[in-house]
Amino acid sequence: MTVLTLVSWATFMLSWCEQNQAELRADIYCGLADAMSFDSGLQDAAQLGKRVILLSSFIGSPRHLQQDPQDSLAVARRYSPPDMFITFTCNPKWKEILDQLGPGETANDRPDIVVKVFRVKLFAFFNDLTKYGVMGKAVSWCYVVEFQKRGFLMLTSSLPLTLQKRSI
Repeated sequence: MTVLTLVSWATFMLSWCEQNQAELRADIYCGLADAMSFDSGLQDAAQLGKRVILLSSFIGSPRHLQQDPQDSLAVARRYSPPDMFITFTCNPKWKEILDQLGPGETANDRPDIVVKVFRVKLFAFFNDLTKYGVMGKAVSWCYVVEFQKRGFLMLTSSLPLTLQKRSI
């Protein structure tokens, strides 16, 4: 997915949320009234600007950032606390990345290649853990993919497993 496509999608979603506040039942959220009552410096709503309620499925919205940890805790409560906490970090020196780089290029110059290779390796890793049960039967899992300070991808995951004895 290119940056332009992502920006176009985000712009469309933001404008849809703004134009469909009635369907989202945004009037039942009392955040604006609470902000005005608790902040004595505000005299009227015009000082706050226009309030637009975003969907909880809109990635990066305050509701999304609040709902994701709650969902993870609900999964842990339903199935069991995690047996493993996994960190899967992208290595810019992976052979698959280096083979795709042009002369004089580094992995920092080609984030598209880095993301594609990371994604392939990530899905292979998760298939080993969940589909093929390398460490035991996976009951549930939650994960977050984020960028490190150096710009490379990193996965953090909690994985509740039901460990079964395997005959070798």
